[in-house]
Amino acid sequence: MTSTASTPPVAPAVGGVQTVRRLITYALLAATVFIAASGLSGLLDRLFTLDRLEVSFDSYGLATSLASALVAGPLAGLLWWLIWRDATMARDRASVLWPVYLVIVSTVSLLVFTIALLSWLADTIRYGWTSSGLAIGIVWALVWVWHYWMWQHPRKAPTRLQGAAPALASLIGLTYGAGGLVAALSILIDTAADSAAGIAVLSDPLWQVVAQPIVWAVGGVLLWRWHWLRVGVRTQTFGFSTVLLVFITGVASIGVFALGLTITLSTILELVTGVQGPLATRLDPLGAAIAGAVVGALVFVYHLRIVGGRSAGVRAATSLATA
Repeated sequence: MTSTASTPPVAPAVGGVQTVRRLITYALLAATVFIAASGLSGLLDRLFTLDRLEVSFDSYGLATSLASALVAGPLAGLLWWLIWRDATMARDRASVLWPVYLVIVSTVSLLVFTIALLSWLADTIRYGWTSSGLAIGIVWALVWVWHYWMWQHPRKAPTRLQGAAPALASLIGLTYGAGGLVAALSILIDTAADSAAGIAVLSDPLWQVVAQPIVWAVGGVLLWRWHWLRVGVRTQTFGFSTVLLVFITGVASIGVFALGLTITLSTILELVTGVQGPLATRLDPLGAAIAGAVVGALVFVYHLRIVGGRSAGVRAATSLATA
């Protein structure tokens, strides 16, 4: 008789007092993680800016950062150890509160670290080296990596809401990428239109002004591509991922395209019919409108192909949302 190794079944989540225990523990863990990360980022920022005079005399800020890191940090580690134990996690994997905690903390940390790092890089390109935002980005990136590891753990990952966190991360990346591309195209179009109309152009070098939104576009595309293709959000059929696909295709992208097209046609008609007003004011919305229409159309066409390979229900829901 041949014996085959099998994965131990996941214990069902127990309600009652266990639900209260999970709610309190996960809420405390999230709070202590946020406080500890805030304290550590404050300490790291002081390390990067030791030569600043205002930092040297900021005793209150130093005390706050130290207290947050030294008190909340060990407490977060203790709570995490209590949760991560095999006996506890065997019961919690099937609970909805475990993935909800991971979704909230991983999404918040992803937003904080990407906004901080991309803002820091964009400002550095235009204004020169600055450490503002770098410490926040590093610390919160570590928090996100930690929770991403827990989400992907083969034995302790949640068994419910499996596609929620990656789907939200891909949406955040898509938003950064599309928004950065719209901003960059808008600057280029506005600069060309202002030059043709004899209006004063930007005082700063054009490449620096355009490079700032390009940083957001590239960072967003990398974040989106990782989750969309590498993690597999593109092929997920979970309810959350499907709803997100319908929203992007049938609401967000087509909405941006329609709004941009409407404003573009309105602006052109105002110029053709000779509506009174300063030329610069009438040309002001043209760049953002054209860029929004172009990027919205690209996002819509790409996701429409994905929708075409899904079930009849998903296609019908997308058509209804678009209508």
